[in-house]
Amino acid sequence: MVSQLGDIFIHCIDIRKMKEFYVDILGWDYDTYNLDYKHLSFKIGTVYLVIMESKNAEKMEGWAQGPVFQEGKSKAISFSVKVNTEDDYRKIVKKLQNTTEAYWENPKLVSNYWSFIVKDPMGLTLDVFYQPSEHPENPNWS
Repeated sequence: MVSQLGDIFIHCIDIRKMKEFYVDILGWDYDTYNLDYKHLSFKIGTVYLVIMESKNAEKMEGWAQGPVFQEGKSKAISFSVKVNTEDDYRKIVKKLQNTTEAYWENPKLVSNYWSFIVKDPMGLTLDVFYQPSEHPENPNWS
């Protein structure tokens, strides 16, 4: 029986661009960043997300479908990123709007949380979301 998920590996073309996206824009704290071995890792709970630079890496095309994001046509890997505070979410959204491809111009209220669908430098689809403690009165991002 499996007791936990181990490491997840993602290949990329440019490790520096991935670091800029995940560390500088999303605000993640990295566990390891090694330019000699061209890898970057993050410990998330008990799982390591390891990003490795590879000459053969291929950028994803299109938008990956997710449980909530049905507009995506690709069945490629995608994941969600939860932001804990509204202030942090607003800062991250602003950075994302200025630096990366987004499916919508602004976050969209989905059920009881704000969702912003974006791509990382390798084209992976991410749902960057924030769930407020109370349902927003205004369904439009402002």
